[in-house]
Amino acid sequence: MITKFCILTADNRVKDLEILINKHYKPECLDYVTRIGMEDVLCKIDDKEIRETIKDLWMSIEQKIGYEMSLVFNSIRNKNTTLKLKASLSVNLIAKNKNNDIFQSIKKNTGTAIKIIQVDA
Repeated sequence: MITKFCILTADNRVKDLEILINKHYKPECLDYVTRIGMEDVLCKIDDKEIRETIKDLWMSIEQKIGYEMSLVFNSIRNKNTTLKLKASLSVNLIAKNKNNDIFQSIKKNTGTAIKIIQVDA
């Protein structure tokens, strides 16, 4: 099955959030691609300070781009997937709207680029 995701890039807050989530969030199962919301991420993190930091970053990015985000967590480890993984898990934030005009508008107004990544899982 081929799935396309709109990935937020070129923003330090996005990178900081990805790093925090990679470090503190661990999925229950491996070898799959899943899309989850902020509350699902937060409930699996024990450290209250880290939870608050993730929540603040997440909400500031959503407010900046003007769209709700989800988290795409890819833990598939096979050579057939287009989104290649190394030894670590990969986390990417996504915006739900894939309209190209919106991509350009978000980039122009916020400096945050969006690219489409295809996952063949």
